[in-house]
Formats: sequence, structure tokens, C-alpha cells
Amino acid sequence: MIDSVMNIDCENPEQPYQYSGVSHSKGVWSAFHGGRSISYSATKYGPESAKKMAHKAWDLLVAGEDPDSLDDTMGRYSVPFDLAAKLLQISLLELRRWLVTGEIRGFSIVPPRRSKGRDFIAGYELDAAKERLVGIKPSR
Repeated sequence: MIDSVMNIDCENPEQPYQYSGVSHSKGVWSAFHGGRSISYSATKYGPESAKKMAHKAWDLLVAGEDPDSLDDTMGRYSVPFDLAAKLLQISLLELRRWLVTGEIRGFSIVPPRRSKGRDFIAGYELDAAKERLVGIKPSR
């Protein structure tokens, strides 16, 4: 399934078209532009985060920037549950309950995944969780 693709004419007759866009195939989201591509696995990042990261990478590729740093900055940091709860503007108890039940404040919302069984949440999961919580009234 190709999410957004444009054909761009090239001067090179051996490669009449270069594709630019974001595609999804077998659980892998890929962004490609100008002969460069970068892929994000739904297994590693989760389906929603992989899609989001591929779209961000495509935006960076089109802008001429390096998307390799996107994976490093979003994936390399993990935050403990207490800090994650503060960043999400929910209590620690709400976060733990959300992780177990999949519900928060009466809404059924996909919770962020833990970092390898520890009480940490990866950066890309935290960013995706923030977006899912938009519109829910903050506590306090």
C-alpha cells in the first residue's frame, strides 16, 4: 500500500522516474526520496509509531535534511514511568492502569509499550501516546 507517491522526471534516461513518498509493505514503513530510503519496522516501533516516523523521515528527505538522526533521537532515550506520567500530564497510577487495561479516563486508547519489560517507555512510544491523549482533559 503506497500512502503518498509522486513521480518526478529525471534527466537520467536509465532511471526515467524517481519515486518519492511513503509506503507500507509487510509491517515495514519506508520513506524514499531522491534515491535515498529509510525504513521503520512495525515490530520494533509499533504500527502507529513506524508510520509516523516514516512520514517524518520523508518530510526531512524532501527538505534535504538527514533523517538518520530521527531514529537516534526518538529511539535512544527512554523515560521512567514517573517522568512519563508527568510528560503525559497524567498520574503514575493512571499510567499503570492504562498500561494494564487499555483505558484511561473512560476512553479506550492504545497505551504506550514498555521498553523491554522494564518500567520505562521509549521516546517514540511517548510521542505517540501524547498524540493519542490529545483532547482528554488533563488531571489536576
